Amino acid sequence: MAAPGTEVVIVPNAVRTGDITLRGAASDPHARARIRAALRRLPQIDRVLDDRTLTSLHAGGKLGDLVAEARPPWGFALGEPPSGRWGGAHGSLREIKVPLLLSGAGIRPGLRPHRPRLIDVAPTIAALLGTRPPAQAQGRDLTGTHR
Repeated sequence: MAAPGTEVVIVPNAVRTGDITLRGAASDPHARARIRAALRRLPQIDRVLDDRTLTSLHAGGKLGDLVAEARPPWGFALGEPPSGRWGGAHGSLREIKVPLLLSGAGIRPGLRPHRPRLIDVAPTIAALLGTRPPAQAQGRDLTGTHR
């Protein structure tokens, strides 16, 4: 039996991911390992990310002790997927890498941007418009993608 004040709190923070915070006896390193192993055995869970993995992904410091990713079609959203099918989601490692397609005036056909990131979109659009990127922009103009 768990001691009073022991909690495993799961907060859905995206369709596919659940943020897990451990409190009381559940936060002990041995208990954490047992909880992680139990979650990994569930057929609905694709993977469980721990501190080491979250740090390597440069995850924000506001996450809990573990993050669980649901295996499609399951998720942490409150609704059930439509019978026999499932749609897109966001927030898991499956969706972390997506293609970036640029097309139109000023874009050189066939060139692939090197490791584009979401934060590169605003500086790239600014360059295409012939203006400076926003002062707070952290990304880069995707060099070579425009004339």
